[in-house]
Amino acid sequence: MRTFKAMLSHSIAPRMTAAELAAGVLSGMGILTLLLGIVIMPSLPLTESGFYLALLLLVGFLFVAHAAGQLTVIADELRRSRKQGSM
Repeated sequence: MRTFKAMLSHSIAPRMTAAELAAGVLSGMGILTLLLGIVIMPSLPLTESGFYLALLLLVGFLFVAHAAGQLTVIADELRRSRKQGSM
């Protein structure tokens, strides 16, 4: 029991900001959506062009989700640097 409490008391990601957490979540969401879409697509009645279009949309969503996560980190860093510069 003591070792279990010791495991729970340690931080998984020390000094992680909310923006970095959001970036990880958005990137993970994009990857998960792509993988689930690839698994589900064969069961849908799609033509070959529909299959490629759906795959292109899934990859586009992956890129947009990852870019949004990276932009949150950049915006957070800019806000922090402005705060430190004004002091």
